[in-house]
Amino acid sequence: MLLEVLFLFISVKLLAVCASKKKDLSAAPSVAPCTPTKTTSELPKEDVKEEEKKEEEKKDEEKKEGGDEKKESKENDSKDKESKEKDSKESKEKDPNEKDKESKEKDKESKEKDSNEKDDADGDKKKKESLVSATPSELRFDTGITSQKKLKVTNLTDKNIMFKIKSTTTSAYLINPVFGKIDPKGSFEVVITHRPSEKRKDKLVVMSHVLTGKEIEMAKTFKQIKASGIDVTVQLASV
Repeated sequence: MLLEVLFLFISVKLLAVCASKKKDLSAAPSVAPCTPTKTTSELPKEDVKEEEKKEEEKKDEEKKEGGDEKKESKENDSKDKESKEKDSKESKEKDPNEKDKESKEKDKESKEKDSNEKDDADGDKKKKESLVSATPSELRFDTGITSQKKLKVTNLTDKNIMFKIKSTTTSAYLINPVFGKIDPKGSFEVVITHRPSEKRKDKLVVMSHVLTGKEIEMAKTFKQIKASGIDVTVQLASV
């Protein structure tokens, strides 16, 4: 009887252990079988050759594309060069014509300028009037000695006239006075002193204007105005 009970206990225990192990196995995650990857060396020879062939074709295509790009770049550079040469050639061909055109335009402008200046000069001359006269028209001096001669400046108007006398040289001649006032229809004597000098020819210019401002400020006035009278020229000669 005792043996039967013991055997039954052991049997139940074994059944419990087996049931526990079965439960653990069913709860564990299933692991997929690992399939080994084949390397190039493990591939068949035909597949290896095909892979190599594809790689070579790919490289050839890349080289071809690079060559086409270089060729296209060279063609573009060549076209640019030809275009520049053509433009340069056309520019050189046009240059003579353009130079002639510019030259003609400059000549035209120069003529117009000269014409305008001449018209202005004629206009000024027409506007000016003879306010004074000077006698004699030429003064002659001996070269080796100091000498004096008189120049008579006459007022031709009914107004008070002021005058200024300029000389082309101050080393050979002294003028006294340089400025002066002449009464209406009156005259004024200017002393011209010649210093010893070599033979030479010079001239005096008598400028005139209607008396403006104070008589003592004639020098200042002549700087501020433009003489309205026609300039009178007197020749000077050292012989």
